[in-house]
Amino acid sequence: SWQQGRCRPSLTGKGEMFVDKKYSILCRSQQENRAEAKSLLTAALVLTLFFAVIPFLQITAEASVYKNSETGWQVIVDDRADLLTDEEESRLASEMEPVTAYGNAAFISCYASGSTSSYAKGLYRDLFGSDSGTIFMIDMENRNIWIQSNGAIYRTITKSYANTITDNVYKYASRGDYYGCASNAFSQICTLLEGGRIAMPM
Repeated sequence: SWQQGRCRPSLTGKGEMFVDKKYSILCRSQQENRAEAKSLLTAALVLTLFFAVIPFLQITAEASVYKNSETGWQVIVDDRADLLTDEEESRLASEMEPVTAYGNAAFISCYASGSTSSYAKGLYRDLFGSDSGTIFMIDMENRNIWIQSNGAIYRTITKSYANTITDNVYKYASRGDYYGCASNAFSQICTLLEGGRIAMPM
């Protein structure tokens, strides 16, 4: 463990003050060690942040499959957990397109680091900032499905409706039908955005 030392004078004889050279050298060495440790810690933090941001940068750069020419909102499908076939990814992206009349839409499958909630919030922020949009996430690490919305879409797809939708579709994920899970989730999101109703718990 690190211990903090101080260079201090010693008193001797007739009140004359002198500095113990050995102690001074030790203190300089400790100071150098602390400086080196701080440099290493700073470098470690920078690398940690860099590698934490890389996955989000890869999503924005590679996974956008559709952009609405009128609204500018986009569809992102990033199946990093490899739950869907190529055909299912293409079909799902087409089914997500109506959401772009109201905001961005993203499907993400992943192995989240930390809680699903924290990961989804950080991912949304890095993908869309504060723009209108919604993410449907299948987190295989925590075995959760999650809807994260913001902006204009959040006025309709509230936390309460997000919970209702995930309650309605989790059974698909439970039996391994991940396309059916995501497809039904976005179908219900579209229904609500267009002013319709969805099945609600008793």
